[in-house]
Amino acid sequence: MTVIWNYVNKKLVRDHAKISCFLIANVMFWGMIGFLLWSVIQLFALKTIDYALCFIGYPAFFIGIVGGTLFLWKKY
Repeated sequence: MTVIWNYVNKKLVRDHAKISCFLIANVMFWGMIGFLLWSVIQLFALKTIDYALCFIGYPAFFIGIVGGTLFLWKKY
């Protein structure tokens, strides 16, 4: 998360824009990590789209949004 925050912090000036872009990028990153994990697992089991949505959604919400918000609370 620190890498994403440092990148956004260098690019943007306003605090509101930094926070919004950071949370969007963080959610997208963790969603992609979940999709990659499902892509590997679906070769052997759990092949339906329901499992894909779970593998993408849970990390995106819990680590992306909740973890990103806690990270920002620590920063500010």
